[in-house]
Amino acid sequence: MAYREWRRVPAHRAAYEAVEAVWTASAALKSDPEIRAATEEARQSNKSGLGAPPVIARVRWTALAVLVVLGGAIALQVAQRGQTYATGPAEQRIITLQDGSRVRLDTRSQIRVRFTPQARDISLASGQALFEVAHDQTRPFTVSAGATQVRAVGTRFDVRRDGNAARVVLIEGVVEVRRAETRAPIRLQHGQALPAAATQPQTADLEAATDWTEGRIRFQATPLREAVAEVNRYSRQAIVLDAGTLNDAKVSGVFNAGDTQAFIGAVSDLFNLKAEPEWDGRIRLRPQG
Repeated sequence: MAYREWRRVPAHRAAYEAVEAVWTASAALKSDPEIRAATEEARQSNKSGLGAPPVIARVRWTALAVLVVLGGAIALQVAQRGQTYATGPAEQRIITLQDGSRVRLDTRSQIRVRFTPQARDISLASGQALFEVAHDQTRPFTVSAGATQVRAVGTRFDVRRDGNAARVVLIEGVVEVRRAETRAPIRLQHGQALPAAATQPQTADLEAATDWTEGRIRFQATPLREAVAEVNRYSRQAIVLDAGTLNDAKVSGVFNAGDTQAFIGAVSDLFNLKAEPEWDGRIRLRPQG
């Protein structure tokens, strides 16, 4: 079923047929009279200790040509399917794409990159990424994140995906954002953001939106449960929040990404919580007493 869906894409079908044609051609070579004669002559030559005759050289060049064509077909297939980049817990990564664009991947993030002569397509499968797009009027740069699609030519913007929704923050240039629930594209100007649930641009706090690129996490009246989830993205030691009504208490402050203990100490003092280590390495936060 998955194979049939994949074959429905014209570029995929063409890549597959190219590979199939090469395999068919290479299989047919074994019955070619010249190839068979050359093979037999090579056997006789080996027996007599003579050097390889010219026809053997032709066979070698034919075989080399087959390998080159086969390699090109496989490379085409790989290019059509794209390349994947990912980060693990507490990891960030900067990727320079073949067109000169740069992508900064946040922790626990994954993108798939597919370039063609007509388009530059990126799929943000999970997490967050900051895109610095190389200018190319002939090939739009498109980022898909669930039901959200961002289209740019040369600009700088941040996309964060949560489930099937995504938030877009424009740092430089202009982008168009398309969503499944809106008919017309939403145009963002410098310093604007489109939150996951919004249909109209809003003024963005660019410093807060890009703090993660400097290794910081910023909270501004953020519910404690959301703050814990965000800290857990950057930590190998997960926090389990079991604070009852305090789960929605508001947290404000700036923390170093990955410094779980500093965050635990701050919210424990603020909300009178205690931190209890668990057998699996997690830390449970619950009220004192």
